[in-house]
Amino acid sequence: MRPSTGAFQPAACVSMPHQRLFIALDPSAGTIDALRRVATPLAAQPWPHARWMPRDQWHATVRFLGATPEDGVPYWMRMLESLAGLAAERGPLGIIGAALWPSPARPRVLVVTAKPEDWAQAMASRAEALARDAGYRPETRPFQPHITLARLGGASASPACVAALETAAHALHGAAMRFDSLSLFASRTPPDGPWFERLATVRLSGG
Repeated sequence: MRPSTGAFQPAACVSMPHQRLFIALDPSAGTIDALRRVATPLAAQPWPHARWMPRDQWHATVRFLGATPEDGVPYWMRMLESLAGLAAERGPLGIIGAALWPSPARPRVLVVTAKPEDWAQAMASRAEALARDAGYRPETRPFQPHITLARLGGASASPACVAALETAAHALHGAAMRFDSLSLFASRTPPDGPWFERLATVRLSGG
């Protein structure tokens, strides 16, 4: 039986073309500008195999969905409106700092993290419930809002890079992230590196 939300079952559509989808918050122009001022000196450091994300690709993932059949795309487009409604009373997300994930010894991404305030946590929880109803694999990791500034090759960062990261973290102290829309993205993987295409966007009211 299909869920009452009208969701599809991705596992039942294995023969259909798939897209790698995720739902994410789009940072405001002011947030992008603040992060740009931090990212510019960081990018001047000798990070091994770094690929810096273009500013128009910056986002804070709410729920990564992964492989989704084509007939699931309209469903998630409809769900954006429902999810966006949870942000009507939103405030900014206080920035925690800059970090190397999963560890400084073998970093794969350089991120700026933020506190999961109630409205953002509610949105992530609702997206998780919708995904589980639709048959997606449960997400077991706790929700941690973040914006990825760069993808790294996994090699240990030099002392100069670590020092630059500490400077960036200090510069971000007391700052916050603000968001003005929610988007459904598809991840594209051409030979020159992955990029993200916005399939649908809903403006957030209030805030």
